[in-house]
Amino acid sequence: MKSWLIALCALTLLSVNADDSFFGNLNHDVVVDRFAKGGNILIQTIEFPKKDFFEVKINYKIKVKVLLFTKTVEGDEFIHMPNSYQTEQGFLDLERDGVHQDPRVHLVHKGRTNWGPYYDCHRVFIDPTEHNRWDGEFVYCPDIPKSGIGQMKLVIKDIPFLGKGTVVSRWNQR
Repeated sequence: MKSWLIALCALTLLSVNADDSFFGNLNHDVVVDRFAKGGNILIQTIEFPKKDFFEVKINYKIKVKVLLFTKTVEGDEFIHMPNSYQTEQGFLDLERDGVHQDPRVHLVHKGRTNWGPYYDCHRVFIDPTEHNRWDGEFVYCPDIPKSGIGQMKLVIKDIPFLGKGTVVSRWNQR
């Protein structure tokens, strides 16, 4: 009986740790404002075991206001991030250094903030240098599961019929 209970506890701990992985999906809801009428963003972190980076795939479906109509803008964007940003230590190093520049992404630490029930989160400006379609700012909280991104503020540079627009999304905790 005792060994059965120990095995059950070990299996439970392993499943909790496996579910707590950095890689996976994180759902965001688009904040309704003068530009956006709603939508959702799925942030997927994808591991490349033999590479020095991981990929963040941002799958978006955003309802935007176009004059008197609503148009849905959807698609995927990709960011290749250095592996050091899989843990808070990467963000602590960024805070110390201020800026991270490599051929794939430019990051700037913008200070600390409290976000919802989370304290001492990192505000980070991001500019994917692989393309020039958007840039933005996100809030990284180590206590948020998967990628740790609690909020994103993206400046999309070329929206059909509108031009430039800003979209804010927040982690959907459901």
